[in-house]
Amino acid sequence: MVRYLVPKKGVPVLASARVDGAAQSCCVLVAKYCDAPLQISFYLQYTNFIHGFDDPQTFTLIYDADNLIRDATTLKTATTLLPHHQLALIARAGNPQIRVLTLTLAKPCRIRCPPSASTGTLAAKSGFEAPFHQLVKLAEATEIHILLDYNWVHADNREPLERFFRQPNLFTGFPDGNDRFRYVDWTDFNTIEEQDAPPPSYAKAVDADASRKRSRHAATRSLSTSPASKRHQYDPGSPTEIATATPSPRPSHISATAALALQDAISRAVEAQLPALLAKQHLTTIFDEANDQAYSLRNQADGDFEEVIADHKINVDTIKEDCIRELGEVVDDKLYKFKEQTDDIVATAVDEMENKSSELGEGMYDGLETFLNVASTTLKQVRKGQYSGTRRVEQLKPDTTTI
Repeated sequence: MVRYLVPKKGVPVLASARVDGAAQSCCVLVAKYCDAPLQISFYLQYTNFIHGFDDPQTFTLIYDADNLIRDATTLKTATTLLPHHQLALIARAGNPQIRVLTLTLAKPCRIRCPPSASTGTLAAKSGFEAPFHQLVKLAEATEIHILLDYNWVHADNREPLERFFRQPNLFTGFPDGNDRFRYVDWTDFNTIEEQDAPPPSYAKAVDADASRKRSRHAATRSLSTSPASKRHQYDPGSPTEIATATPSPRPSHISATAALALQDAISRAVEAQLPALLAKQHLTTIFDEANDQAYSLRNQADGDFEEVIADHKINVDTIKEDCIRELGEVVDDKLYKFKEQTDDIVATAVDEMENKSSELGEGMYDGLETFLNVASTTLKQVRKGQYSGTRRVEQLKPDTTTI
């Protein structure tokens, strides 16, 4: 089943060729994957103005798996920090995870031209020579560095992508198919140096002019030395011959009559042969061809519709992940604030309990001390028999004699 490892419309990336001083270009990356058979291709879309068009045109640089060199094609974490304006171009919402996708090619990549540029010269538009030159550099390079935010890759699509980097020899690229696009390579581009080539030198111009003059003189000499054609001698005729006027030929209408007759014959022939031609089921053939074309268009539309559905599904899953992540961040923030509030409440309660415990302990200690003093005094009085409650205690004693 064919699917896209990133959204079908692509994700923003920064691409550059591995040469000294190569500038990074803002492009769009698309990754197409199939699990049976194992196929993967990376498409780098570069938009620029070219000669002959008022609107920008998008060229697609194709990196097939079978054109990539194993052990030299990697996906690693970026070790350098990007400036804020570059990070804002490629980062997704949330915490960006910048990765470096290194593609090393056995030969320069193929390039798919936009439909509007199916014919004609591929040259830079005036004023846009620099980005066109960057496009040519990317097209002719055999090692490309692509910076992307790994958050664009859905969690379900990371395993197939990582499998490709583990076992690149098992994968091939996608064929072109009958898409009627124009495919070129970097040699088909007319670079700035070719357009602005200097004029020929003065010496070469003089030599060319001299050679033209020599050829013209040689032609003149050849005409002058050629033998003259023989002249017809005038025959005066016999002196006794009577001079008579030669009658001029009268205009003839044979040509117009013949044209009308020919047209009439063609019309009768067409009328006679047309039913026979239609009897050979030409209409059936036309219908069958139209039916086959409609069936092909229907299949293509079904495939496009399935791809759109799959793309929307990926987008929904991506939005779901974003919502879950944002909800988790909100919950974590609320939980942290609740924990802080709970800690404050617990600390306040502990302080109150300590204060109350201290006050209660002091009150109990005072009461216990008072109780001990009263008990000690009462005990002394009981021992001396001076406690008035002794008689009451004796009255309350049970009568053992009655029992």
